Amino acid sequence: MKKIIVAFGVVALFAGTTSCKKDWTCTCSDSADSASFAIENETKKDAESACNELNAIYVGTAVSCSLD
Repeated sequence: MKKIIVAFGVVALFAGTTSCKKDWTCTCSDSADSASFAIENETKKDAESACNELNAIYVGTAVSCSLD
């Protein structure tokens, strides 16, 4: 029984420390229009960073970008 608990603990620890990569969508919009950009096979943190870079392109405008 102890071996099963230890094995489960190791699996849970590994699963908790790995990053889940998936496809994300960054949507940039203003009052009149919107555009979506695909961010593929990235962690959420990296996708947010990429979306923020897109948002930085539009600094000084009414465009706002967010990760969906």
